[in-house]
Amino acid sequence: MRLYLAIRLFGLLSILNPHNTMARFDIAQKHVHKAEGGYQADPADMGNYHQGVLIGTKYGISASKLAEYMKRMPTQQDMRDLKYKHALAIYRRDFWDKNNLGRIRNQSLANLIYDGAINHGNPAMRRIVADAVTEVHGVDVSPSKVFSEKGIALINESSPKKLFDQIKFNRWERYKKSKNFARYGTGWKGRLARIEYASAGGGLVEFAKKNWLPITLVGLAGVTYVLIRKAVSK
Repeated sequence: MRLYLAIRLFGLLSILNPHNTMARFDIAQKHVHKAEGGYQADPADMGNYHQGVLIGTKYGISASKLAEYMKRMPTQQDMRDLKYKHALAIYRRDFWDKNNLGRIRNQSLANLIYDGAINHGNPAMRRIVADAVTEVHGVDVSPSKVFSEKGIALINESSPKKLFDQIKFNRWERYKKSKNFARYGTGWKGRLARIEYASAGGGLVEFAKKNWLPITLVGLAGVTYVLIRKAVSK
């Protein structure tokens, strides 16, 4: 029993190692799901159009994204009939995986970037994040490279809170430049406000994450001690 508990403790400590954790799609999607509702066809929302035809959006999936997914011109009824599981497939393929967001170590950063990619679109969000990384690191980062292997490495090397705040600021500045700011500004402000930087300060998990190496070494010593005692007792 002692050996079993020691091994389980070592496994838990390995999980708590911050270098072993990556952002998760399902957690990021919870934030988006709260912001993106059912079907709507607001004529003032350009995301509701494909090739000049008013189609609408549902679950935040734009008319053009649905057309790309269906490989044909969609109808308003197609959009109304869109199932959430199909919306999830589009989200994961076109926004999460396409931008390599699963390689980001900080979940709060991934949440903010993923939400922005859906709300602003991939090209705009790449520019927003590239500008933020450039501001934080003082090195020029191309929007086309910001989610590449090297770009993700820069994101992971950043102070996550500082980069989070800069990206949030950049998103808000982009909103304010929109010609639809008077109409949607309040909603956009609320959307951004709901995405917070999560810090687990003061808790046991936070303590373990900050001290994972010495705790792991202690755990290893404990496992070694139990094994030696077990061998000697035979």
